[in-house]
Amino acid sequence: PKEVFETLKNQTVELVFTAHPTQSVRRSLLQKHARIRNSLNQLYAKDISPNDKQELDEALQREMQAAFHTDDIRRFQPTPQDEMRAGMSYIRDTIWKGVPKFLRRVDTALKNIGINERVPYNAPLIQFSSWMGGDRDGNPRVTAKVTKDVCLLARMMAANLYFSEIEDLMFELSMWRCNDELRAQAEKLHNRSKRDGKHYI
Repeated sequence: PKEVFETLKNQTVELVFTAHPTQSVRRSLLQKHARIRNSLNQLYAKDISPNDKQELDEALQREMQAAFHTDDIRRFQPTPQDEMRAGMSYIRDTIWKGVPKFLRRVDTALKNIGINERVPYNAPLIQFSSWMGGDRDGNPRVTAKVTKDVCLLARMMAANLYFSEIEDLMFELSMWRCNDELRAQAEKLHNRSKRDGKHYI
């Protein structure tokens, strides 16, 4: 078990987002499918009330009608910025919650084989890369300016995700007392320059 743990800490799986996703269905239609699926799950719950059932039936009708009148694929070729937005939607909808859940399961699996130590937070078990906005071979419209725009867009979207999580933590971590070690670390980060401090966010 110890050998498994040490090997796991030093391995990295890198997932690469491409600029030409195999999923051709429009993002808006995928979101409608997800809402239909969620409504169906709620509709077949055991403790659903008659009023809730009626509201879910109406919501299903609306989503199905909207999906029926939505084009399956885009009418126009997506821009590199569109591709980045689509890629970030996958991160927001699946990876953002899925990766932490997977890492918690790794910790649980290790505990089940007798390892009472968590995988270090700085162990890069999973990393992400992207070709979106930087594929010079596959898309002649990709220029240096487009790549810069896409990188800025990705950073803004990532910042919004972090901001949303921090907002939730502000209400979840309602305690105000802390030990001296945590207070010293917070003060240390506060005193850093903006350039260095961003790496700790």
